[in-house]
Amino acid sequence: MRQALDWAAKRGLKGPWPCETCGQLSQYADVTKGINRIFCRNERCHFERIVDKRRGRVLENDGTCWEYDNHGNKRQVRMRA
Repeated sequence: MRQALDWAAKRGLKGPWPCETCGQLSQYADVTKGINRIFCRNERCHFERIVDKRRGRVLENDGTCWEYDNHGNKRQVRMRA
């Protein structure tokens, strides 16, 4: 596990913690100013969630897109450019 921690530290990532899909200790977050990318390093899992903080949107792993308003209410929206 030491190697995984060194890899994450070099890239500036947060983690690892148990993955929501596969349960392995292989989920990380790439945190930036505008977008957070949460992903699993397990080659068989392919979990990825994108959080767009600028627009208040979350693109889930299953393809659904959710939008949050200023009051914290969430609603499902269609993907648009």
